Amino acid sequence: MKSRLPVPCPLQPGESLPGLLSRAVISNHYSSLGLLAWHFGIDHRQRGINRNDMRHLATGKVDTPRLAEFTEHKLSDIEGAALSLGQPCPGGRYDEYVSIDRWRYCPACIKAKKPHQQLWLIPFVTACPEHGCELIDACQHCDRPHAVTLPMLPHCHGCQSFPEARPAHKHEIECATVLGGLIDQPDELKARLDRLMTAWYLSTSDSLRPHYRFSPQLATVIDMRERVIRLWPAAKSAAALANAIETLVEDLQNRWPRFSGLPIQLLDRARAAGALLPPRDFAESRITLLCDDDPWWVPQHVAAAVAGISGHIMNPLVDKRRIRSKLFTDVGDDGSKHKFRMVDLNHLHEIIDDLYSGATAVESKLGLTPITKVPLHEVLRDVKSGRMSVFRSSGRELSDLMVSYNETAAFTRRQRKPQDTMTAAEAAAYLGTYHAVIADLVDRKILRTHHQSHSQRLLIKQASVFDFHEKYVLVGTLAKEHGLNQTNLAEKMAALDVQPAPLEVLVNIYRREDIEGFDCTAVKGISAYKTKTGRKSTVDICNVSCPRTKKLIKLVEEHGGATEFTRKFGGSAGNLSMMMRGKKSFGPLAAKRIELRAQLPEGWFG
Repeated sequence: MKSRLPVPCPLQPGESLPGLLSRAVISNHYSSLGLLAWHFGIDHRQRGINRNDMRHLATGKVDTPRLAEFTEHKLSDIEGAALSLGQPCPGGRYDEYVSIDRWRYCPACIKAKKPHQQLWLIPFVTACPEHGCELIDACQHCDRPHAVTLPMLPHCHGCQSFPEARPAHKHEIECATVLGGLIDQPDELKARLDRLMTAWYLSTSDSLRPHYRFSPQLATVIDMRERVIRLWPAAKSAAALANAIETLVEDLQNRWPRFSGLPIQLLDRARAAGALLPPRDFAESRITLLCDDDPWWVPQHVAAAVAGISGHIMNPLVDKRRIRSKLFTDVGDDGSKHKFRMVDLNHLHEIIDDLYSGATAVESKLGLTPITKVPLHEVLRDVKSGRMSVFRSSGRELSDLMVSYNETAAFTRRQRKPQDTMTAAEAAAYLGTYHAVIADLVDRKILRTHHQSHSQRLLIKQASVFDFHEKYVLVGTLAKEHGLNQTNLAEKMAALDVQPAPLEVLVNIYRREDIEGFDCTAVKGISAYKTKTGRKSTVDICNVSCPRTKKLIKLVEEHGGATEFTRKFGGSAGNLSMMMRGKKSFGPLAAKRIELRAQLPEGWFG
């Protein structure tokens, strides 16, 4: 195909392909870029050309043979004018190193009729290395963006004003010069750009947000200028970046001395995003990465991690508004919106620092509880009101603060219980048994619980305990009263045809009316009786899925039940019964202990 342009536009050295399209349109007085789009390998659309089309053109993702034929260039020249640098690292899924969101150019170059350059497509290039002036992407007078969907003119499309060249910062010029010298070495250029991205990633708390996109290709030249000036000293060499990382760790520790986990969080996040961090080294000079204007809002789980507290402690702090927080929305790589809670890290550090500053230094931790083990929002309230004192050890973080547990609201709540209720310990003492039996009676609805009862603290209705005590007596209580062994007592009572109540529970329970007038001392003279009639198993082995627990049940039954098994081999009958019922974990360590006590082969339980 012959060129149909009245005014041919040969590709000039360093010119970008979008610049070539724009120059061809202007030289031949076309009204729209879309009129030549098809000849430049861009699919024709009724609505004309868009920014995504220009991005494809800039990176060579178009029909380059058609473009070479139309412009009468060699295919190799067209392909050489394309700029494809791969995905930023670290960076998002859709981030790029080619910025074609707006026309970016040097006013001095345009005044000298120089075409749009490949180098200007790189977002970290914010200055012209030839003239030492700033690149622009918007009108200096009316602030109108230089839309890439319109031809690039030497003046503003809106107010028709011409830009003026303004001197750039030395770091901008140095960065542009170095990157410009590598424009024909894409691998080396990519490595330098990745180093800049790593410095940017480490310099801001935005990297701690799970769905934040850095997107250098979408940032304005003003935004990128500030970053280049700040980051170039750290990114110009691997040694400089190592120096900057060492300085970063020191700065984080100095700014937030109560958060020793913050540098680790930041560096680990960068590594997970793909950043190649050079080994940290002794910093002979300081290269600062942190931005003083960064407000440091971080995700709630990150704030908890750097403060050394659990989510169980952090959540009420946020819910009770003890620390500043707000809801953020980020758009992820998949295009979906993600809402999550962010915490003001500076405010959290201020709160912890105030606690630490007002704490009393102590050497002994006797009688004190770490502050991370109690509801922190209640501690803050009680310390502020003067109802609680805080103590500190030799450390300097939240985990080194302590309180007296007896002063905490949690202790008060634990001691306080509704009227006419008993705790499990009180009920066990009243009935002459132990906690596991009480828990089993509650589980089987024999003892009734209060509505405020929960798994961490049983609250049993007092009337229910009194009614049970009036109707029944436990074999252990009888044995204790008469100085007898409860297993032997149960077996001898069975020999005398005194049967327990038909209740499927851990221990034998007798109706008081059934043993009224029974002389327990009479059983002492009995020598011949049927054994293995102690505690009856109420475990249905068919409902047990764990093979190790099934073997335990069979072993215990072979020895006459839990009570007889523990009498022979030691241990707690209550704990053994709870393991058989699945109410307590029967792990490898517990299995090994039973194997040793019962003289079983190692690994018998499997």
